Amino acid sequence: KSHKSLENANHALEKNSRERQLAMQALGGSEARYRSVVDSANDAIVTINTKGEIVGWNRGAEKIFRFAANDMIGQPCTRILSPSGQEHFQADLQRFQQGNAPLTLGRITELAGRRKDGSVVALEMSVSEWQVSGQRFLTGTMRDITERKYAEENQRLQSAALTAAANAIVITNREGAIVWVNPAFTTLTGYTCAEAAGKNPRDLVKSALTEVVGKTPK
Repeated sequence: KSHKSLENANHALEKNSRERQLAMQALGGSEARYRSVVDSANDAIVTINTKGEIVGWNRGAEKIFRFAANDMIGQPCTRILSPSGQEHFQADLQRFQQGNAPLTLGRITELAGRRKDGSVVALEMSVSEWQVSGQRFLTGTMRDITERKYAEENQRLQSAALTAAANAIVITNREGAIVWVNPAFTTLTGYTCAEAAGKNPRDLVKSALTEVVGKTPK
C-alpha cells in the first residue's frame, strides 16, 4: 500500500512538473510575442518604475531619441525630456510615487522630448499604468509629431500672410468653386467669405463691377 502511495505521489509530482514546464514555455512564448510587437512598433514605448528610472526601451525609442537600450536602462526618464517636459513629468511622478494616478493617465498629451544630440522632438504621448508582483510601472507610448507640428505652424503662418495681404486672394477647389477669400477680396467685391463660398470668382467680380458701374453719381 505504501509503495502504491509513493507511486501516486511520484506521478503527481511528474504531472505538476510537466504542467509548470508547459506554463513556463507558454509564458516565454507570450513574452516573446509581446517583445516582438513592442520592438516592431514605430512609436517609442518607454517603461519606468516608481523611482522614475527607465526599465523598458524599445527600438522605436532608439529611433526617435537615438539612444541605445543599453545606454538608457536604469537612467532617469528626465534624460529624454526637455526642461518644460521635465517639469510636467516630475509633477506626474510625484503623484505616482504617492499612490495616485498621474494626471496624464488615459489621456493623449503633447510634450517636448530631447534627443541624444540635444535637439528637441515634438511628441504625442499616452500613458498606462500596470503592476507585476506588487510593483507599479508606467508605460509611455510616444509618437514623433515634429513634422506635423512644423506643417501646422507653416500653415498658420501662410494663413496669416494671406489674410493680411493687400491684394484680393481667392482659393478654389478643383471645380473652380470658392472655398476661401481674404479680407481684401471682401473689400473689392463686397462679398464676405461665407457669401462667396461655393460661387465662381469671375461671377462675383463681374457682379461687383456691374453694381459699381450701375451706380448713379450723386
